[in-house]
Amino acid sequence: MSENPFNIVNPNVSEERVEKASSEIPTGFDETDTVKRIEKIISSHSVIVFMKGNAFFPQCGFSANTIAMLGQVKADFKTYDILQDPELRMAIKDYSNWPTFPQVYHNSKLLGGNDILTELYQNGELAKMFS
Repeated sequence: MSENPFNIVNPNVSEERVEKASSEIPTGFDETDTVKRIEKIISSHSVIVFMKGNAFFPQCGFSANTIAMLGQVKADFKTYDILQDPELRMAIKDYSNWPTFPQVYHNSKLLGGNDILTELYQNGELAKMFS
């Protein structure tokens, strides 16, 4: 039986840490062209998480796990709730050539989804990226 990926980190992150790290990027982002909106969002912060929900209220286990891992390694990140922006939700799959969420961008490049972050977390590389 494989390890449950949702139990790899302690999800109890201090409220102060979550408040600092997860200022959600507002949907819409003052851009009508979806690709330009994606590019503006990605370039607006060093770590962007496109996810279902936000860091305060993740809407799926994979998103919750990704946020917990980023919090555990003290990454400074921003979230974008794709459930509030259906047009962007569809377009970013083509933009990134990545079919699932969450999608984590680091320095404007796709780092991966929950599976990649879990692997990076487990082998210590995620902590090195944000130390």
